[in-house]
Order: sequence, then C-alpha cells, then structure tokens
Amino acid sequence: MCLYIPRFYVQVERSRLPGLIGRPIVIGGLPDEKAYVIDCSQEARERGITLSMPLREAYHLSPDAAFLVFEDEKYRDIWEEILFALGAFALRMESKSCCVAYLDITKSMTFQGGEKTLASAAVSMLATSFGLDGKAGVGNSRFIAFQAALDGKTSVSFVAAGMERNFLEAIPVIALPVEDRVKERLRLLGLTHLGKLTSLSCQDLTSQFGKTGTLMWKIASGAGDSRKISKRRKKVQIEREDVFDSALETTGQLEEAVGKNLGEITSELKKIGHACRKLSLLLYFHGKECANLTLTFKDPTYSAEEILSRVMNSVSCMIIKGPIYGCRLSASVLSKTTGDQEGLFRKRHDLNEKLQGVKGYLATRYGQSTLFRVEEGEKDSRLPERRYVFKKV
Repeated sequence: MCLYIPRFYVQVERSRLPGLIGRPIVIGGLPDEKAYVIDCSQEARERGITLSMPLREAYHLSPDAAFLVFEDEKYRDIWEEILFALGAFALRMESKSCCVAYLDITKSMTFQGGEKTLASAAVSMLATSFGLDGKAGVGNSRFIAFQAALDGKTSVSFVAAGMERNFLEAIPVIALPVEDRVKERLRLLGLTHLGKLTSLSCQDLTSQFGKTGTLMWKIASGAGDSRKISKRRKKVQIEREDVFDSALETTGQLEEAVGKNLGEITSELKKIGHACRKLSLLLYFHGKECANLTLTFKDPTYSAEEILSRVMNSVSCMIIKGPIYGCRLSASVLSKTTGDQEGLFRKRHDLNEKLQGVKGYLATRYGQSTLFRVEEGEKDSRLPERRYVFKKV
C-alpha cells in the first residue's frame, strides 16, 4: 500500500493556521529572498505558480499570496509522528519522502479486514489524528500502488490481481523511474505510454536499453516487486508496547499500565545516560481505531514521575472512544544528561585498531608504510608546507 499526502507542507500549515484555508500559499521563504518555491497550494497553481519557480517571480504572479518559510525540522517531526501512527497498520514500512510511504500489508490484511478496509482506515487516521487529507493506493508493486494513489479519483484506489496491465496502459512513460535521457529516447521512438511498451518484447527493450529496458518491460507488464519492504529504521528511540489481557476502562488502570512501561523506559535511559525530549503514546481501541498523543518537553528528562504526570494530564483532555486494548510508548530525541554538547562526529573507538590492520596489510603488500599523520608544524609560518608536516603512522 502506498500512502500519499498531496501538498503535504501546505496542508500542515493550514491545519496549524485555519485562516490560510482558501488563500493562495507559497512555501519556500519570503518574496525578497533568493530562493525557490518548494510547495504551493492549488489556488497558487491556478495563478501560474509552479514548483522550483523563483520566489520573486511567484510574488509577481500572486502578490496577495501567503509566503511562508520552509521549516524542514517541523515538517520532518510531523512526518515521523505519522509514520509512528502507521505502525498500527503494518510493521514493514518504507518512507520515500515527507508525503509518500509504502507499507507491506500482506500480513496485516488477515486481521484488518482486507486491503480496502485497511487503506480506508489509514486515510481516516490521517484526517482524524493529523487533520490531513491523504490518498491510498493498493497494488502488487511500489510503482502500481503509487500510481493508484496519485491518479485515483477517490481517497482509496485498488488494483486487483490480474488487472495490472489494464491499469498501467494509459500511464505516460514520463512516470517511469528511469533517467530523463531514456524517457527522451522513448518519446522519439513514439513510445509515449506504458501500453505501447508492452507491444514490444522484453528482448527488444533490453537490446535497446540494457538492464533499464528489462526494468521498464517488467513495470509495464505489471510484474510484482521482487525487492521486499524491510522494517523501517527509525530514529534513535526507546519503545515499549503492551497488549492487555483485559481491556482498560478506568483512568487508574491506564495510569498503572503506562507507569509500568515508563518505568522500564526511564530505567533504560538512566542506564545509557540519556534523557528524552519527546514522548509518543499510541492507544489501541476495538478494531482498527487508535489515538495518538505526542508530548515535547522543554528540558530533556528521564523522570518517570514527571513524564507520567504530563501524559495523564494530556490523556484527560482526549476523547477516549472506548476500552483500551493496548498501548505503545516511544521516547525519542534523546540527549546526554550531563549537559555536554554532542560532538560533531561520531566517536570511533575501534578506529586505531582498524588503521593498524590497514597499515599491516599495506606494509605486507608494498613493503613500506604508506600511512601518514598530519601534525602542526610552524604555526606562524606563511608557507602552507611548513605549517603542517607529515609523519609516518
């Protein structure tokens, strides 16, 4: 399944500032900056504004538009929260960008009620938890699922098994994940749509384009992905998940369960000498319904009491739809508790040992030491070759 959020950055800003709804929006910076349009609303596009257009040119086309600064960190944090919430639908996930995610729902379908039900639930979760309109496409490959989500007239599009070639027939070759020069050659050959590619054999395309030709033929023929979606590598964080034997129905029961998991998380934080700045809580209800809560602390903390107090105060303001059957806690944005600033480069304790191994290999092969260490020489010298000297390792 491919989950696609059109105009992601614009939707995030409108959910944060409802007054922007209906207005043309340009995201990328202020009109007088030497920058380019990163995203824009449909109202702005109707006035001729396009992506990658200089902001000054966009201002001349729509001077009354709202020009907003592109806040990369904020958008990435929101996208991480969305990916965290999508973990309720599938464990195997692949993030393409801050608007496209692929989910392997092969196993999830058995207990979520089928592809369409699961896709509809994911789109509904985006709307209720984040206030974003998303589209979902389901198919036997990343390409088909993305095209289904991108071109679908409804919020959920499903390409049934055996119908892949019919679905792909009208898609232009410009959508293929190949180099521009290959697309230009296809255009010159009159192969403008994927349906025309299937009129040729795989051998014909391979003889013309090599491995790229084989890839294009497989895509146009509707072949499934041979490369599986792996489990997503998340940001450094500590997670605990709990499924309850009997559903929780009171605040006291929830506080006890959350406190237990928080105790384990904070104990691990103390063990590694870190504190967390952000905590995410995911509550599972009956069926496919869930609720997501994210807390950001002003100062990093590993105090279970402080975190639990914040969590329960926030939960009291939430609308609990029914008994709670499980929960997942995730502590992220970890930092050292000593207050020391993190180093710019990752420490490599094994670097010296590896260098010695490389030195021995080179000495054996070439008969002399070829590794040198740069050391400071004459600090006040104006000659660069004297300010630094090379010494054999």
